[in-house]
Amino acid sequence: MHTPGEVLFYIGSGVCRIREITSMESAGAVRDYYVLSPVYKPSSTLYVPTDNPNLERRMVPLLTEEEIGAVLKKAKSAEAVWDRDFRRRSEKARQALVSPDRFDLLLLMKTVYLHKKELSGMGKALHTTDDIMLRDAENLIFQEVAYVTGTELDRAAETVRNQLMEE
Repeated sequence: MHTPGEVLFYIGSGVCRIREITSMESAGAVRDYYVLSPVYKPSSTLYVPTDNPNLERRMVPLLTEEEIGAVLKKAKSAEAVWDRDFRRRSEKARQALVSPDRFDLLLLMKTVYLHKKELSGMGKALHTTDDIMLRDAENLIFQEVAYVTGTELDRAAETVRNQLMEE
């Protein structure tokens, strides 16, 4: 069980602090909920039922700086293959965005970065859906890196992009 004050990575939402555990009535029954405050969206609040194992599994520990470095190194050396089939590509991206493995997010980012660079060289732009998937993945990764390293989001973004894409 998680405790109030704990900071964790909530898959799909990013870095969150458990503000409290509270009881609320829902559909005529009283249930306990984790009340999560997204660190980088303080005006938002997420309610996660404590008795829903599928949602609770989305609450995972933050990576350490060493783990972040290792997963960045692994993603940097991994082959990024652009899937030309839009549906398959979208499904892979959706799976990466809900995966607890940050490698999946980083590989998604790397793949889109490389494709975007290729398109730019031809004077073309990235498909809107691919751009949205990239921003979603970046948002999650940049939040975690910024929080864990104690840096600003912009600095974390620069660090991740540089490490992921350096030649």
